[in-house]
Amino acid sequence: PGHYVRSSKGYSNDIFEAIKHKLSTFDVIYAQGFTGYAFVGKHKNLIVNLHGLEMFQKSFSFTENLKKIILRPLALHVLKGANIVVSLGGRLTDILLKLGIPPHKVLISPNGIDAKIIKTDHQYSETKSGPVKYIFIGRNEKRKGYSVLTNAISIIEKRIHLTIIGDFPKIESDKHTLNFTGLLTSKDEIYGLIDKADILISTSLSEGMPTVILEAMARGKAIIATDVGAVSTLVNEANGWLIEPNNLDDLIRNLNNVQRSSLVNRNHVSLEKANSFTWDKISVELLASFIQRQT
Repeated sequence: PGHYVRSSKGYSNDIFEAIKHKLSTFDVIYAQGFTGYAFVGKHKNLIVNLHGLEMFQKSFSFTENLKKIILRPLALHVLKGANIVVSLGGRLTDILLKLGIPPHKVLISPNGIDAKIIKTDHQYSETKSGPVKYIFIGRNEKRKGYSVLTNAISIIEKRIHLTIIGDFPKIESDKHTLNFTGLLTSKDEIYGLIDKADILISTSLSEGMPTVILEAMARGKAIIATDVGAVSTLVNEANGWLIEPNNLDDLIRNLNNVQRSSLVNRNHVSLEKANSFTWDKISVELLASFIQRQT
């Protein structure tokens, strides 16, 4: 983390030095992550987006907490020095307000997806029978909650059919049907596997707004996800199930309660909601919100 802080500051300083001579020609500076560091106090319209604000979310290990503590001063410098702070929504807005960011400085703008990946009505088909099939996609990081998922699989009596995409260690099971694909880089291959599933599972311990959830919604899938970050803006009882992070019992209870008959409406709601999160719509809404604040 210490090296990351130094390199982030250095990168921001390099960008600032490259454009400082024409800074006044820009109406807005929009900075992702820590790139806004060197621009604090240097431009009247500095917008910053720290995405998932993971350094302010709950930690689940001593090492993780220490890393977050190291990142917080830089994050606070950027957040409190900006003119506008972008929130992905949900619990992330609550975090910003608790940090003392004034409500009038917070602009809610979610992540998005390419409209091209959203299935149209004629492309979408509902699986009518057979076992419910789940899919889990992510990186092998502790915050993705993979251990919670594997613990649930080792305990639950109900037979689970699950595809796992990512560099996760394999587990063996005589009871469940588990398909480990390893790390996949082809989006078409990933979308193909999502299409074969019924439900995406996301057991993250901390998050921003997971693109994988948006992608699964765009393919017409119900979602089981932990209520972290901005996930609650994507998932509710209409298109899935929100569960408590790091809560094994809550995950098992929801897996046990899933019935194929409950998926039809949820899948269609996911598909419908995904249309609200295309980059075309989000960019227009972000610009409109900014202009409204200036008038």
